[in-house]
Amino acid sequence: MSTLTLSEAAELKKTVKSRFNTEVHFHYCCGGQSFSLNEADACAAEFIKNYLSEKGLCAVFSDNGLHFTVTEEYTNA
Repeated sequence: MSTLTLSEAAELKKTVKSRFNTEVHFHYCCGGQSFSLNEADACAAEFIKNYLSEKGLCAVFSDNGLHFTVTEEYTNA
């Protein structure tokens, strides 16, 4: 699992809020972090995936679309 800095997490929260009026909640505990949304939103999830991909990261969403973690993006060479 990869982690975002506090400023990166704040920027993600701000950007998603302004574009989708959806809250991204940042959870940090014991060296790990995760994120959650108030409600599942496929457009916001796709935006988050693309946003993090541009930074070389990958958003991994739960089946219900409410929670996600961030991992390093990899490619098969």
